[in-house]
Amino acid sequence: MRADAEPPSAKVLSLLDGEPRFKHTWEQEREDLRDSSPSGYDFSLTNIAISAGWSDQEICNLLIAWRRKHGHDLKLRDDYYARTIANAKQTRFKERSTDKSQRRKGRRELNAGDKDFARITPLAWEALNGANDPPRLFRSGGVASRLEYDDGGFPMLKELDEHRMTNELTEAVHWYIEEKTTRVRSDATPPTRLVNNLLSSREVPLPVLTRIVTAPVFSTAGKLETGHGYHTESRTFCHQLEGFCLRSVRAHPTPSDIERARATIVKRLLGDFPFISNSERAHAVALLLLPFARELFEGPTPLHEIESPMPGSGKGLLADVLALPSTLTPSRLTEAGNEEEWRKRITSTRRAVPSFVIIDNVGCRLESSQLASALTSTVWEDRLLGLSRNIRLPIRCAIAVTANNPSFSMEIMRRCVRIRIDSKTDRPWLRDKFQEPDLRKFAIENRNELVWSALVMIQAWIAEGRPLFKGKKLGSFERWSEVMGGILGVVGVPGFLENLNEFYEEADTDGTTLRQFVAEWWVTLGAGEVTTSQLWKLSARDLFELGEGTEQSQKIRFGKMIALLRDRHIEQFCIKRGGKVQRAVVWYLEWTGDGEPPETCAEKG
Repeated sequence: MRADAEPPSAKVLSLLDGEPRFKHTWEQEREDLRDSSPSGYDFSLTNIAISAGWSDQEICNLLIAWRRKHGHDLKLRDDYYARTIANAKQTRFKERSTDKSQRRKGRRELNAGDKDFARITPLAWEALNGANDPPRLFRSGGVASRLEYDDGGFPMLKELDEHRMTNELTEAVHWYIEEKTTRVRSDATPPTRLVNNLLSSREVPLPVLTRIVTAPVFSTAGKLETGHGYHTESRTFCHQLEGFCLRSVRAHPTPSDIERARATIVKRLLGDFPFISNSERAHAVALLLLPFARELFEGPTPLHEIESPMPGSGKGLLADVLALPSTLTPSRLTEAGNEEEWRKRITSTRRAVPSFVIIDNVGCRLESSQLASALTSTVWEDRLLGLSRNIRLPIRCAIAVTANNPSFSMEIMRRCVRIRIDSKTDRPWLRDKFQEPDLRKFAIENRNELVWSALVMIQAWIAEGRPLFKGKKLGSFERWSEVMGGILGVVGVPGFLENLNEFYEEADTDGTTLRQFVAEWWVTLGAGEVTTSQLWKLSARDLFELGEGTEQSQKIRFGKMIALLRDRHIEQFCIKRGGKVQRAVVWYLEWTGDGEPPETCAEKG
């Protein structure tokens, strides 16, 4: 390897003369390059770029540009750049740990015996914020929280309770108690009352965190945020996984970029799934893109329902590979048996600020007012378990559910988009001849390419001026419809929201039963006023799910159900409430259609 005549510092600055971030970091650190060999330059350049907040991809491009400019060898092992970056990060982590220990010697000093909490509380917050660089303390749902890591190295958000807050105050502040007579100072611990005072603050002065992501995402302004760590504009924390290295995404993707991205996702990743129509495939692509594009629009997102006629068709596999590009560890949720359990599970899941949630293998009718509310809300409010205060959590995640020929309540059904696959075989789990025999392995090994493809699709839509979807939109999810439909339209994925009528016809079991009931009511009892007891005799027990109780309890449930149907339009009839006959409420059907109503039994008579 040849020696470089140009001084190291001048050489570095000449390479990136127009990069203010790089220059600023150099001027702050004044770091000398200890090794003038190409690999030594690579390592030192990587350290400086990491300090400047560069992403792994930017650093990779920097090292390639450096080697190309100075005539160094570019034929290296495939993992050379990834290993260089990983080693530099590990070294910097050790250096930061040492620096942190040294900084503690000069940390802020506060008197633990000071009882003026109105004065000392803001000073403690100042000390916490001063030590919160890079950010690891956040505000989520109005609650102070800390970013921690599980045994696998994945980040998770934990409430900053009394013990954690005490730990943070101990790290950020040197606490002492001063003897009144001798003025001798001795070490102390943070006062418990101060800890509780901080945790009870009406406004928590920490950066807001809404999602933890493991891949680059777009901010509200349409900027692609690729760096590791916290991003203020999108309020996300990006935890870049080992080995992740993103190819450059052009501001204006070329037609060949778009074609490559579409082929990677639609043909290679999803090509083996037996979607029953283009619409199902389009919704699958929309679900994959959603975590990357979530900050580009306000408003809720629907439940993506992945279904098939029988087990073994690949629903769980499809849900997994759609989640893998945005996160290798999607949050999983099982169906609950009652509303209280649904509420607890939704709150617990949302407190982890996930990017992707999968409700696995729903086995019974999916019906929950709590889940329905969460799907059409952008904020979830609940009482903290064991405490008397509420928490308000943003809902920014993609939600998918898997099931075999599922049944939904009307409230859930209208909040869904369907992704149906059907292999049309007796034993679908025995199918073979796939282009990718192990699709999960393929998705993990090619995650860099899948992420790049998703980002290219979204960037192409931004470059086109963000055209909105003009077709029929999903009620309550208009902004989601406009943005996701617009993206799919730009990149040439057809069928978005074209299966809604078919889905409603097949999934609306409530509506089918009610139409049958009303038709029988009209034919049998006509337009006159009738009591609930008379309606009960119209095979109500066979038509409606009224529980396993006694006949009297079933009649009570039936009466409540009829009351909820007041003024409900079903086909060309409207259920109306009349007066009372011997204290019993009476009901009648009002014809609202064109022409003459159908004949009743009395008229046929």
